[in-house]
Amino acid sequence: MIRYINAFFKALWLTLRGQNIPRSPLQGWIEQTIPLTGAVIRAADAHGWEQTARKTHKLRIEGRDVSMETILTTVLFHAREEYPYLLKNQDQHSLLAIQSSNVNDVFWLSRLAESLTSAAIKGPLDALIAHLKAMPRMEGGIKKD
Repeated sequence: MIRYINAFFKALWLTLRGQNIPRSPLQGWIEQTIPLTGAVIRAADAHGWEQTARKTHKLRIEGRDVSMETILTTVLFHAREEYPYLLKNQDQHSLLAIQSSNVNDVFWLSRLAESLTSAAIKGPLDALIAHLKAMPRMEGGIKKD
């Protein structure tokens, strides 16, 4: 409880001074995932891979069929919804959940990249994969500045 009270007063003090509340490297990394995923979707749209085509392009991953659309929307869901929720409602397993989901996202995106021949889509896709692989290390839990 004291942790929350201290955080409140720190946030209030920064707000009164006109400063932003510092973000952790993990928060910045999560936020950057959204435009990078959007770049893949825009590149796909621009090169004949509209949503319908992305839904029909399926890969066999771990014994089940997964569409290109499902892979990309899953990455977006994690960055927009799941990871921020886990950061807001931290417990001893939050970081592990983010790391595990990220490993799975990288695996799915890597498989997707292997299935595509369009360099125009692979470029943004490779950038997204590299970004996800560069997840900040948070030894000992999620650190807040």
